[in-house]
Amino acid sequence: MENRDPIYVWWDIQSCRLPYGYEPLRVHVAVKSAMRNLGFFGPIDYVAVAVKGWSYGDTLYRIETTGFRIKREYAWQSCSMFIRNNISEWMHSHEPPAVAVIISCDKGLGSLVNRLRVEGFKTCIIYVPAFTSDRLISVPNFSLLWSDVLANAPLVDPREYGLPLREVRAEAIYVHPSQKSVAVTVGMDLRVFDLIENRRVTLVGKSRRSCRKDSTNTRVIRYGASGNFFVCASNDGWVNIWSAESWHRLHTMVALAIAIRSNDSHVCYADTRGDVWVVELDGIDECKVSPSNKTARLLFRSSSIVTKLDFSPDGRYILSADGDFKIRVNVFPKKPLEGAHEIQSICLGHKASITCIAFVWNSEVTERFLSGSDDSTVRLWDISSGSLSTHVTLAQWLNI
Repeated sequence: MENRDPIYVWWDIQSCRLPYGYEPLRVHVAVKSAMRNLGFFGPIDYVAVAVKGWSYGDTLYRIETTGFRIKREYAWQSCSMFIRNNISEWMHSHEPPAVAVIISCDKGLGSLVNRLRVEGFKTCIIYVPAFTSDRLISVPNFSLLWSDVLANAPLVDPREYGLPLREVRAEAIYVHPSQKSVAVTVGMDLRVFDLIENRRVTLVGKSRRSCRKDSTNTRVIRYGASGNFFVCASNDGWVNIWSAESWHRLHTMVALAIAIRSNDSHVCYADTRGDVWVVELDGIDECKVSPSNKTARLLFRSSSIVTKLDFSPDGRYILSADGDFKIRVNVFPKKPLEGAHEIQSICLGHKASITCIAFVWNSEVTERFLSGSDDSTVRLWDISSGSLSTHVTLAQWLNI
């Protein structure tokens, strides 16, 4: 028998945002579909909480058109507090087993969700993984990824609501090294086209999350030099490695920075704690090795969050820039799965966050690299010694 208990939805728009290009008219359908998949078929009441004075374009109007009630608060913290207070009041006026659905990354919701469960209410948290604690998502009866909920919604024609179509743009486009395929990102959609067979590729994942609906906005795609795989990263920190031959997902992780070795043998990434991990890609193909057996191994730890990560062109070194404004040069070992314990040099001198790294590597000049920073300087370093060769202040150099 179908569960017809009423469903109440609270959505914190600030912490669980819509990806660029996503049609707001689809949200209520997405949530309804997710609830149906969990076995709940009751009537749904929707509330969306937004920050007063924040520009949302026409998003709130389009959401309101589908039945959402919009509440505006003065700050992001006020949105979270409104939801907590509103749910507490709601508990006194409703009887279990009504269903409470909270779309939020507010880590302070844990005790309230636990109280809902104790009193007999059904609970569901919909969240973005990079900004939510494991403790929060372990408390409710159900927990769903915001990206999965949005991805499973059917397309909606705005003209059925008397609204115009929204304009979207391609955020990035990348071509296979041998021009075999091209990948284009539009908001949360990643679309790959096979240029040899002249067809759109269907990407296949080993889990529920598919890269076509890759978390939130897909902001980075990078093919390996061999063209055998590519990496895509989204704004919420999820990074997926895909085979460019079979179009299957090979590995998934949450990362702030990522680097691919020049011979495509390894991918390294930095997590939100400052740890740098390595994934070995030799033989990582569905016909040879199961991706589940290709787990990441700890390469080294940093004293602060790693903001940039890159390999030297010859693959001998891996460079990591961190939140302490320093650049560390590690020797990439012959057996990286056992860790990179040898530090070649540490480059000190920047006064603000390091935003980019580029190598100077040719027959005449080797083992040099450039770094740019929010301190408005570009610096030239010697990799072996970590010494500063020279630097320029951009304002003076550009005569600004």
